[in-house]
Amino acid sequence: MKGVQIEHLDFRQIIQKYDRPETLFYIDPPYIGKEHHYAGGFGERNHRDLANILNRIQGQALVSYYDHPMLADLYPGWRRQTFSSYKQVVNGNNCQSEELLLMNFQSEQLSLFENWDEVQ
Repeated sequence: MKGVQIEHLDFRQIIQKYDRPETLFYIDPPYIGKEHHYAGGFGERNHRDLANILNRIQGQALVSYYDHPMLADLYPGWRRQTFSSYKQVVNGNNCQSEELLLMNFQSEQLSLFENWDEVQ
């Protein structure tokens, strides 16, 4: 993974530090309405701040969420790709959920595999 930087900082600091046309940001914020599952107090103000910053960056961004009506307002014109994922939950059962990727760029290939549904 040549050229990859992984850091643990506030999103405002990271984006300001690394934003360039050749940068790809992968961002996995707490899901809207599910913030109580996370430590750190990431609320609606932070979701709005993140979107305001990402809507102005030079680089590319890939943001993962569960779909929520607020996202259409926060990320207007962004490409949306949904996919099913399976999560291990505390009681040991697998739980299927519908995830959403928001992208400020066009990509012909979103997977290393031709047919992602067959691999899962």
